[in-house]
Amino acid sequence: MKAFLGLLLFSVLLISCKEQTLLEKEFNCKSSYAFDKLEKVDDINKKFSLKVPEKWATKLFYNEYETNIMSADSLKSFSNTYILDVSVILGDLELNNNFSAKVIQELKDIEQLENLKFKFDKFKDLPSVWFLSKGKKGKYTYHYFQLFAKKNATEYFEISTKIYGDELIDERLCESIALIDKIEF
Repeated sequence: MKAFLGLLLFSVLLISCKEQTLLEKEFNCKSSYAFDKLEKVDDINKKFSLKVPEKWATKLFYNEYETNIMSADSLKSFSNTYILDVSVILGDLELNNNFSAKVIQELKDIEQLENLKFKFDKFKDLPSVWFLSKGKKGKYTYHYFQLFAKKNATEYFEISTKIYGDELIDERLCESIALIDKIEF
């Protein structure tokens, strides 16, 4: 009987454990984050949806070239939250060394950010590349996570998280990755 109960408990634990995504593994994130009630937000053109906490401020944008959802916890101070920004953009995306070098150079020249690391990877089985950069914006330390994923020959995702301040950087990055992993298309 004890062996049966032990096997049952082990089976329940094994089934309830979620395998980490590639991004969660890369940043040593725990595999689950507890969010207050999540609401599903569809972009205006119905190309993707994002699940964000109900109490977050969310804005939708679109034009003839892109459709976008931007969301953040506006109840927290600027240096204790993060801004999540997801777009589908019309255009061809060549994920290669030239592209990564161009992004890193633009982050340095335009945003005054130092690239900490980048990696060619997969995001939801799509070819992708991500960048993690750091710098200053005004009086705040600023971390910027940016992911590009090729959806098809004419569209790609640009997903970013902006993290201001010096506190709980890894936790806020991992929490944003947990929301990024909930994107549906």
